[in-house]
Amino acid sequence: MASVKEVRLVAEALASRRARAAAQLERSFGAAISARAHEATLDAWREAPDLEAGETDALATQLAPSRGVAAAVGTAVHGALERLDLSGDLARGLAEQAERLEDEIVRGLAARERPAALARAGELLERFAGGPLMQRLSAIASHVLARELPVLLPPQAVGDGAPTGYLAGVVDLLYRDPDTGLLVVADYKTDRIEADEALAESSARYARQGEGYVRAVQQALALPTPPRFELWYLDLDRIEQTALD
Repeated sequence: MASVKEVRLVAEALASRRARAAAQLERSFGAAISARAHEATLDAWREAPDLEAGETDALATQLAPSRGVAAAVGTAVHGALERLDLSGDLARGLAEQAERLEDEIVRGLAARERPAALARAGELLERFAGGPLMQRLSAIASHVLARELPVLLPPQAVGDGAPTGYLAGVVDLLYRDPDTGLLVVADYKTDRIEADEALAESSARYARQGEGYVRAVQQALALPTPPRFELWYLDLDRIEQTALD
C-alpha cells in the first residue's frame, strides 16, 4: 500500500501535468511573425508616461480609427510596391500605382476615414518616388528575387503564449545585394516617425519581427549565414539596417 507521502507526490505530479496541459490548450496553433512587434507597439501606447490611470481604455477607443487608417495605408502602399514593374520606368510605374490608391483604400474603411488614408498613402508614394529609396530600388531592380514572399517556420519559443504549430509571415522584399552578392530581407514601414528617439524605438520593436523573417529565409534556402535585415522607412525615406540577436 502506498504511503501518504507517495500519494501526495503523485497528486502533485498530476496537478502539475494538468496545469501544463491547460496552458498548452490556451496557446494558438499558429501566429503571425509580426505579432510581437504589433503587441509591442500597442504596449508603448498604453504605457505612455503622460497617461493618467484609467485612461488606457479611452486611448484604445480613440486609436481604433487611426489604427484602421494606418492598416489601410500600409496595405495600399505595400500593394503598389509589389505591383510596380521593376523592369520598366520606375517613376512612371509608381505614378500609375498612385492613381490606383483610391480603389485600394476604399476596401475596409468607413467613408469618413478614406480621405485621410488616401492622402497619407499618396504622400508616402510621392516621397518614395523622389528620394533615396527610389534610387536604391532602381539600383537593385535586376537583383530582386521576390516581393511579398510568404514564409513559414516552426515556433522557436515555448512560453509566453507562443503558438504550438507555426509562425507565418510575408517578406516585403528579398534581393541580392549587387555589391556583396549576399541576400537581404527588407521590410517596408509606413509608420509616422517624428524624432530620432522614435526611430530607435521602432527599429528595436521590429527587430524581433526581422529575426523571424531572416530565420525563415535562411532555413528555406539552407543559407550558411543569415541574410541582412533592412527596414525601409517610407516616412523618412531612409533605410535602417537593424542588428538582430
